Amino acid sequence: MRFVTLFILLVATLLHTGCNIINPTEEVPTYVHIDSFTFTSTQPDLTGTNRQAITSVWAYLDGANVGVFELPADIPVLLSRKSQLQLAPGVRNQGLNDYHIAYPFFEFYNVDLEPTPGKVITLQPETRYIANLQYWKESFENGGGQFIKLSGDTAIRRVQSADSVYEGGGAGVIVLNGNYPTSENIATLPITPGTQCWLEIHYRGTLAFQVGGRAIFSGNTPYAYLAGVKPKEEWGKLYVDMAQFTRLHPNALAYSVIIKSELGEGQSDGYLLLDNIKVISY
Repeated sequence: MRFVTLFILLVATLLHTGCNIINPTEEVPTYVHIDSFTFTSTQPDLTGTNRQAITSVWAYLDGANVGVFELPADIPVLLSRKSQLQLAPGVRNQGLNDYHIAYPFFEFYNVDLEPTPGKVITLQPETRYIANLQYWKESFENGGGQFIKLSGDTAIRRVQSADSVYEGGGAGVIVLNGNYPTSENIATLPITPGTQCWLEIHYRGTLAFQVGGRAIFSGNTPYAYLAGVKPKEEWGKLYVDMAQFTRLHPNALAYSVIIKSELGEGQSDGYLLLDNIKVISY
């Protein structure tokens, strides 16, 4: 009888140990909550508007990838000791909802964290442009403007009415109708070949539009459209990786940005408002 009792206790112990091996105790993460990033600039005359559209965050713990999260986000972080959390602001490349990228010209936000399993830490991260960037801007604050008509029926013109301007005192507008159904406009850019280069632009309107690049060689000007944008009646912001074009033409004498709009199927008229156009590069 004693032998049977010892055998039962031994089996029970082994079963309990086996359960712990199969189902080990799970670590409880610390949660980091982020509603949004705050963007700041100490040189707005140089960098232009502070209005950004940061839609995601790329999280790293002591340099190791934690994941990509749409904002607002609750980020689970497994901590066994004091560690540094690095947060990279993300945007939608080419306006595509599922094409998130860590924007290379935004600074990381770094914070030290202590383990607090199960608790929620709320952060209010800030970011700004990294140093030593070059900025080309068209904010339509002054007459004239840097875009000229490349082809089509009408050009971008300046407007100043409060309901047409995103911020500041002016915006650009393309107005199309049956007599003027297309507009293609171009501006030359001071881009160094082979470097990162991004376009930022605020837009609103009833017209779809495309953004592209053109390379200038002696006797040859290849071009390509890089992003197509649907109409949006509320102001939105577009980010386009222009380097995907300039890398194809590293020996160009110069580069240009192209903005094109045309009436859609069934449209008899429409408008497109543009503001805070920036091309940023090293």
